[in-house]
Amino acid sequence: MGSDLELLKTWLPQVQRALAGLPELVDVDSDIEDKGRRVELIIDRDAATRLGVDMALIASTLNNSFSQRQVSVIYEPLNQYRVVMAVEPRYAEDAESLKLVQVVTADGRRIPLSAFTRFEVGNAPLSVRHQGLFAEESVSFSVAPGVSLDQATRAIDDAVARTGLPTQQIQAMFQGNAQCPATVDVATALADSGGTGNDVHRARHVV
Repeated sequence: MGSDLELLKTWLPQVQRALAGLPELVDVDSDIEDKGRRVELIIDRDAATRLGVDMALIASTLNNSFSQRQVSVIYEPLNQYRVVMAVEPRYAEDAESLKLVQVVTADGRRIPLSAFTRFEVGNAPLSVRHQGLFAEESVSFSVAPGVSLDQATRAIDDAVARTGLPTQQIQAMFQGNAQCPATVDVATALADSGGTGNDVHRARHVV
């Protein structure tokens, strides 16, 4: 089993919109936190090969630049000091700094990283919740006044089914709250494949 976070990010808003349109529910909301900053480096392997640059050299150069790599140890009579190599913090804070990075090939040539790569900046989750082995996000809601919990769950089942949720890859289930039975969470948990979909929307409520 594994998780497909991109698929989860695609379907969670659709499920949330479907639930928000139900008159049986109020206060529909999600707790997803996806405003982290992500820099994705996309490598043109063919171009890198033509320039004599392999993946090990790229990884080593990036580690030397943006990781903290110990390069030496200074020994003194009473203490020893580890020497760590890294770029200045101001360069590590800006993705544009990638344009300044160069790799040094075996024959001594200096090749800009930008000659065979490009980078894209996007959002990334600040944290990834799990339920067992599955990645999970939730949509919370309250039952509208005058609506029973049973009526609300049937309406949710129908709404989620209409979205076309791929139940072989995403499972939706109810999680009850023993302190307040009228408020439940519907969580979407991801699996690679193999699910039958028969146990989707399992209700666990303390009423």
